Amino acid sequence: MRKRWWIGAIILVWAIWGGSGDPPKQARTSPPVTQQLAVSYPASKTAQQPRSPTVDASAYLFVTGNRVRLRSGPSTSRSILGHLDRGARVRLEKMDGSWAEVVTSFGGGWMSSKYLSVQKPSVVVEPTPQPKRKVAAPTSREIREARKEIIRQSIASYPGSCPCP
Repeated sequence: MRKRWWIGAIILVWAIWGGSGDPPKQARTSPPVTQQLAVSYPASKTAQQPRSPTVDASAYLFVTGNRVRLRSGPSTSRSILGHLDRGARVRLEKMDGSWAEVVTSFGGGWMSSKYLSVQKPSVVVEPTPQPKRKVAAPTSREIREARKEIIRQSIASYPGSCPCP
């Protein structure tokens, strides 16, 4: 009897979910046509106002500057949200003068449009230079001689009568 408790649990879960596996009858029917979304189109194309040029919403551009500031609005007085490195890919949302609203991998913001390009800039990785030693490391013989000299000077300058420095 102890080993069969899980059968009862399965039956209980099956009963809670509805048992038969068929969806309720009211869910099977589609809504009446009167409740469906109505789409309206403009009456004539000649009555429309001329539109300002829009930017393709799917335009992806690349950042050409190093650590370009991403701001909360189209002004240098707006707060800085972050920095974009050279070669970062952004999606252009809209333009406002010399400012571009972009969406990055960590959120949206505004940046100067002069740092955007269609082509990915070449990212030059400069090798880190190895530090050059100005003075050679002392040898073990030089270290022993320096210790002896320090002890000799310490004993010579000790004013007391005790033989230890």
